[in-house]
Amino acid sequence: MAATGAVAFPMVVPRRVFGANERLNVAAIGSGGKGQVDIDGCESQNIVALCDVDPGRAAHMFKRHANATKYADFRKMLEKEAKHIDAVIVSTPDHTHA
Repeated sequence: MAATGAVAFPMVVPRRVFGANERLNVAAIGSGGKGQVDIDGCESQNIVALCDVDPGRAAHMFKRHANATKYADFRKMLEKEAKHIDAVIVSTPDHTHA
């Protein structure tokens, strides 16, 4: 039994371990409305990309995170930014929740 744990351990270690002083590169899909609150929860991290189909709703966050790359299509964002993203926030309007 001990041998099984020793063999399995390397499989659960992430390919990159973040230290306490490192920040994640975060992207957000759905940056307006509810997305604003979700992004605010990650303010201590690097917001590197924002995506929203309605640039008017997301304008406040687009302006607030001026250094983040902006997208209207999440597929294009993920295609272009995947190598630079550690985490993705996906926010949808309240009326789409069950």
